[in-house]
Amino acid sequence: MNAVAAEDDVRLAVQRLKRERIVAAAVTQFEQRGFSQASLDAVAEQMGVTKPFIYTQFRSKSELLGEICSRAMRIALQAIDEALKDYDTPREQLEQFARLMMLGILRSGKHLAIYMREEKNLSADDYQLIRKLRREVDEKLVSILERGVKEGVFEVSDPRLAAIAIGGIATWVGVRLGQSTRYSVEQVADGIVPLVLSLSGANRATR
Repeated sequence: MNAVAAEDDVRLAVQRLKRERIVAAAVTQFEQRGFSQASLDAVAEQMGVTKPFIYTQFRSKSELLGEICSRAMRIALQAIDEALKDYDTPREQLEQFARLMMLGILRSGKHLAIYMREEKNLSADDYQLIRKLRREVDEKLVSILERGVKEGVFEVSDPRLAAIAIGGIATWVGVRLGQSTRYSVEQVADGIVPLVLSLSGANRATR
């Protein structure tokens, strides 16, 4: 690696660190005050920087919201892509998707809760982007379920409805237990798998 490339890598790493710091502070402000009442001044104050520091990474409070909300959806997309890449059978893919998605939701903090509460405040462009990501997840999940039905390992009459139900249970469990001290992240992730399999009709199909 030459000196120019190394310098570029350092610069990118610094930029990523700045973005992560800003996003973390914005998550706190949006969660505590709500998007409408939160301000970039408050985000900057929490970070101990001036507002121009934020503008080096984000053009507006709305763009920050879009970044936070899109991350919530990208967690599910990454989970299903990894499950499809690493496992062959529909059951294994569904199990891994459910577990990885729950781990991602719980470890991401409050991103999903903010998305569910503040979706109405997204810009039109960010709203459409997140809808596109959600459709991609849904289509891949439906494909897993349809293949499982065809192979006799799942038993659902409407794979698309089952996909919505699976996404819904993971979402609500993640929001409700995101700050739980009763269960560990791993316990919740492991516990969600049999619930998701039940929604897929996996147990009925193997009887």
